[in-house]
Amino acid sequence: PAAARDQANRHALKGYVDANGHEHKGALEDARHDLREARKKSDASEEEIEQLKEKVADLEAINEQTNNDDREHNGLAPTYLLDFDYDEKYHRTTAIISSGNPDTASYVSTLVPGIGTNVRGDLGDYITRNDNLRAQTAQAGTDPNQVATISYLGYVAPEGPKGKLYQAADISYADRAAPDLARFEEGLRASGKANGHSFTNTVIGHSYGSTIAGKAMTQVAEGTVDNFIMCGSPGGGAESIDQYNVPEGHVYESSVPLADSVQGLGPDNEYGADPKGLSGITHLSGDTTDSENYKIPGEDYLRDTGHPFKQAGDILAAPFLNHDTYFDDGTRTSQDFSNIIAGGKQTTDEEWAAIEKERGK
Repeated sequence: PAAARDQANRHALKGYVDANGHEHKGALEDARHDLREARKKSDASEEEIEQLKEKVADLEAINEQTNNDDREHNGLAPTYLLDFDYDEKYHRTTAIISSGNPDTASYVSTLVPGIGTNVRGDLGDYITRNDNLRAQTAQAGTDPNQVATISYLGYVAPEGPKGKLYQAADISYADRAAPDLARFEEGLRASGKANGHSFTNTVIGHSYGSTIAGKAMTQVAEGTVDNFIMCGSPGGGAESIDQYNVPEGHVYESSVPLADSVQGLGPDNEYGADPKGLSGITHLSGDTTDSENYKIPGEDYLRDTGHPFKQAGDILAAPFLNHDTYFDDGTRTSQDFSNIIAGGKQTTDEEWAAIEKERGK
């Protein structure tokens, strides 16, 4: 059960006192101790110290983002620490955190992010994105208190533009992550069945995360996932929609039409087909123009950076500007995702116009 996993993982993270009064230190204090000791050693390498600093920062981020006193004060759902781990091969921390209890929610979603994602830098951002998705289900007529949204940073992501960029082209990260995601989703369903609890289960994959999620959907048992959404996808992890173990009519994709050149970027033989071209897929809105981060290459980008472009609107000048706008607050794309999470359909033009009017736009 999520509540038991949460308690066990919090003990593992922060330590605990057992029934005999003996104190057990947690992973966070152990990591801080290891860092202090490494700094004392004359032969400790810069790489070793940097890895330990990152490990401490990751665990501190998990500790901070699962502080339910702060969340209650801000009117947010309690978090459940479903898993965290340290990958010794890649020296990276992973974490899976739910906003709301997936064992009692009527609607559960799992958001799988893409390259460059790490716990210390991105966990809070993805929890915020999921909090927004959860809140927006109210627009679909659902009580957000019946929704649990899971931030799945439970795999080692390629480092991307700020690190080792070549990793972004390495499909082995997705091949390694997909089976774990499939088993995680099956575990959610198994836990529900064991407790006589039914729920609508949605998986959302963004960017490289959509490739991982697509590969996972080809591996999950039928009846595990009810809805599957891909956005900004370099490839959907399959060649045909029939390979996903998801009900017919419940596979979706969203593609921002301007300045998101990640779409279809991966070679089909490794990444799978571009979801936009999959026969039978349902196309959600790609409208993120309401995002504060939305940019028009050659106009907004020139103003914000002063970078001189030869031709205004040249998509080649800034091909990825809007790749991260899908989940931004107030976008039609994010509202569509919330509608699907809540068991509904994407917004109609009339519904979206009413929402915009309510916002004073």
